[in-house]
Amino acid sequence: MLIHYLKTVLRNLYRTKLYSSINILGLAVGIAATLLLAKYVGFNLTFDNFHQHKDRIFLVQQKESKGGLQGSEQSNTYWGVAKMAADLYPEVSMATHFTPNVEMLVMATSKEGEPISFNENRICTVDTSFFSIFSFSAVAGSIETALATPDAMVLTSSVAKKYFGDSDPIGQILTTRVSWGAQSTHKVTCVIPDPPINSTLQFDFLICAGAGPPTEAYWSDPSYATYLLLNETASADALSRKMSKDIGTNQVVTSDGKKIDFSLKQLSDTSLSPNDNMLAMTGIFILIISWINFINLSIGSAQARSKETGVRKVIGATRKQVITQFVFECVLINGFALLFAVLLFALARPLLLDFSNNKVLPLFNDPTPVNGIFAAVFIAGALASSAYPALVMSSLNPINSLKGKLTQGRYSMTFRKALVIAQFTISIVAAIGVFIVSDQLDFFLRHDLKIKLNHIVAIKAPKDLSEGKMERLNSFKSEAMDLAMVEDVASCTTTPGEDYRHEVNFGLTTSQDRHLFYLNDVDANFLPLYGIQFLAGENYKVDKPGKNRGGIILNKAAVNALGLVNMEDAIGQTVTETENNNTYEIIGVVDDYHQISLKYQIKPQAFRFNRNRGDISVKIHAQNYASFDDLQDCIASLKKLWARIYPDQSFEYHFLDSRFNDQYHAEFSFRKLFAWFTGLSLVIACLGLFGLSLFISLKRKKEVGVRKVFGASSLTILVLFTRDYLKQMLISIVLGAPIAYFIMKAWLESFSFKTSINAVSFLVPCLFLVIVSILTTAYQTVRASLANPTKTLKEE
Repeated sequence: MLIHYLKTVLRNLYRTKLYSSINILGLAVGIAATLLLAKYVGFNLTFDNFHQHKDRIFLVQQKESKGGLQGSEQSNTYWGVAKMAADLYPEVSMATHFTPNVEMLVMATSKEGEPISFNENRICTVDTSFFSIFSFSAVAGSIETALATPDAMVLTSSVAKKYFGDSDPIGQILTTRVSWGAQSTHKVTCVIPDPPINSTLQFDFLICAGAGPPTEAYWSDPSYATYLLLNETASADALSRKMSKDIGTNQVVTSDGKKIDFSLKQLSDTSLSPNDNMLAMTGIFILIISWINFINLSIGSAQARSKETGVRKVIGATRKQVITQFVFECVLINGFALLFAVLLFALARPLLLDFSNNKVLPLFNDPTPVNGIFAAVFIAGALASSAYPALVMSSLNPINSLKGKLTQGRYSMTFRKALVIAQFTISIVAAIGVFIVSDQLDFFLRHDLKIKLNHIVAIKAPKDLSEGKMERLNSFKSEAMDLAMVEDVASCTTTPGEDYRHEVNFGLTTSQDRHLFYLNDVDANFLPLYGIQFLAGENYKVDKPGKNRGGIILNKAAVNALGLVNMEDAIGQTVTETENNNTYEIIGVVDDYHQISLKYQIKPQAFRFNRNRGDISVKIHAQNYASFDDLQDCIASLKKLWARIYPDQSFEYHFLDSRFNDQYHAEFSFRKLFAWFTGLSLVIACLGLFGLSLFISLKRKKEVGVRKVFGASSLTILVLFTRDYLKQMLISIVLGAPIAYFIMKAWLESFSFKTSINAVSFLVPCLFLVIVSILTTAYQTVRASLANPTKTLKEE
């Protein structure tokens, strides 16, 4: 019997090649697209699953309160937390720190005796227990003794090759130097593979922390990422409560008027981002649209074979046999589509790998439950989409079928229209989503940052030795200013576009309250060069460095944090910082500007005078910046000047406006993927609509001929045939617009600064979809209306 069913299916597919091709192609493309998105989104579920103890490793998070003020939850804590947790609680097997360092100059000597140096910003300090907790293997050296000595340094494979080529790096000496001149030497003890891209911990160098900071500094700075390895029976919730009770209220903490609440986040506890959720939803939408197409086209195709069904029933086929035949046929088509989808997946995956920096899971050998979930969804969907057409066709009256009279039942056409409405409701939700995502990214680019980033080249800070450092830096800035194409030069420890780094507690000297400010050391040219506007007071004086050191400039957010509303009231008041207990007079207040991406809130900032350190910002005259040759000449002149003053250091720079916009790379990549796959869902929907309109136009060919004989124009016929589709589209818009609004409103909540959702956000995509659907259905209708009615009626 199955052989008979198979022959029938193949014969029918061959007889209706165009119809079947549309059906299989639409379903295959939908399955492939969904599978690609599932593998892309599912990649985030693999983070850190290569660690042997991943389910037992927990990151310590804390909330600190003082004077009734509750701080926000942060992923760093005090150095002393790890030691106390390991000493107090038997459920803590081990503890370690993972602390990113400031950018350093790393220096080595090549095999030929030539000096090699690079600025490196992925250098992290860890404890001797690090490799006992996290699972990294050794390429060279021993992982067990890699961090046994205080001067030990572990390199990744790519960095070892960068500095030592094919030479053996074990035992080699590397020297590191920070921007304030401190220098240390390290011996390479081990080389490990580069951390995989699905690792939370990303680094190029690991330095042994040794004994860590002095004991008196254990509770002074909450800037250390702390990981605990718990035993197999430990409860993370119970432990976090005990830590809050014991460690969070220890004598040192309470003596400063503070209290700390701890929580533990499991390393293997990964969650999807809002962007990933949107892409996952898009994949589900595509699959639903594909199956709706399949159901509608299968019913249309099956109804064209109603006489065949009638004959089968007349000669004795039972309803069960008819259902079995059509279910078998639909499942087989789903199987063909799945095979074609696997081929499409194999062809498209390399493109998505290249686009996403290899963040796509393989089809097989997938460690996540993606394959199992997809298989379950596919089987359920294939059976469900096969069952309805089979039930519809098995319910046809055989006598009417043989006479060519199809009675589809009270609800059959209503159900099919409901499917079309559901399909285009999904398309409308997706189209509105793409429009709002694009509008949000355009908002990022057009929003006033309150800072001027154009025409600026930022040069990485020299990592210079202390002796003669000030003279060399001032010499470079002075000589750079003398270049004809340079408009201004400034220095700062945190360049715009870099994340806030230096956190210091400040408070008015007249108050006990302290507030977290982000400190940026700047020279007198920094604020004018970047066009940052003063709301009150004045800037530092170029010719009065001594007086400048007693003053400080705050942004508006910092002044508000101090409890002051009027910016003028801040001028002349004094503030104290807790890092060194220094006191400063507020000499100026500047407007809030966006130091980093608009995804985040503007933080309170303090600008302290220091002309002797930091990255160097060079502003180039607009006409020279616009000219490629002039810009290259200017960069070459700066590089030559740098090589003369800092011969032992590499010249590294970037264009500030480009780097600032690079912060939105993830969002722009998301928009591309979202737009591509939403466009694909619209193509699939239109493909189904095209097939449906093809079936309907063939079915109503006689009606068109009769209407033309009685004088109906082609336009009248077009309006008549597209009216139903327009009604369905309008219903889809009414249903889809509110759904899209709530979904996109939730997505926008992940941004601190966001665009508004307005009428245009709905009108443009809805109008576009209406036009596309009309054009899709109009083709077959116009073709039918232009046919010779005499010939059409004669064929009928």
